[in-house]
Amino acid sequence: GVSATAKNGSTADVELGVLTVAAGDTLKLNFYAGKDSATAVASLSLGNAAATDQTYTLDDVVSMINTDASANGSSLNAKAEYGKLVISTDGETIGVEANLAGGGTTSLDMNKLLQGATGTVAAATADQSAMKVGDLNIVGSDAYQSDFTGLTSATTGLGLASGTIDATNYNLNAIDVTTNAGAELALSVINVAIKTVDSQRADLGSKQIEFQALIDNNDFSATQTREAESRIRNVDFAKEMSQFTLKQTQMQAGMAMLSQANQIPSMVLQLLR
Repeated sequence: GVSATAKNGSTADVELGVLTVAAGDTLKLNFYAGKDSATAVASLSLGNAAATDQTYTLDDVVSMINTDASANGSSLNAKAEYGKLVISTDGETIGVEANLAGGGTTSLDMNKLLQGATGTVAAATADQSAMKVGDLNIVGSDAYQSDFTGLTSATTGLGLASGTIDATNYNLNAIDVTTNAGAELALSVINVAIKTVDSQRADLGSKQIEFQALIDNNDFSATQTREAESRIRNVDFAKEMSQFTLKQTQMQAGMAMLSQANQIPSMVLQLLR
């Protein structure tokens, strides 16, 4: 069979370090997950036009994102990893929107928030946004094709050109398991292999049951045949023995009569004497 899993994760290209919002500025960060692009699952308002510079660590940003996302029932999750912001969802698209108000000296590169993002939020470019589409993994034990015609294009949807896509065969020896993506791919291949073996074992078990049923039927037929043959042989033997006894009795009786007939002349001669 064929199974599909969706996943999405972003590891920012650059370490966030300490985020500083200049005095008088307000930096709003909205994070989106899924198809609903009108409602942010996590909204952060930083600085809030304070009279002095406001600083936020990566842990502060992570905590605010997770608190807001959890309150909104979203699968979006943030964590700090080697100084970078890591965001993950249950396969949903991740979107980030940044808005700067106040006209101060605040500056934030978008690649500190989302992997592959470009642009910088500053007084001259107060609005920036970025999006990351997740990965769709389709695995199967048999060859298959995927046709996304009408569902996606090179620039929309899954980012795939519409048309038919052939599955790729993977060799475990050729997969680099030192990366997370490679390790997950190897696990998928192993799971498919296990399912294939289980399926073949089930087919083999079914064949064994059928063969055992045939063997049992043949054994039963052989036993019945032997019993029938034994009965036939026993019946014929008894009949032949009875016929043999009859003929033997008749022969003995005939011999006795001949013996008596042979004695009659001698008895007559004795009487004449």
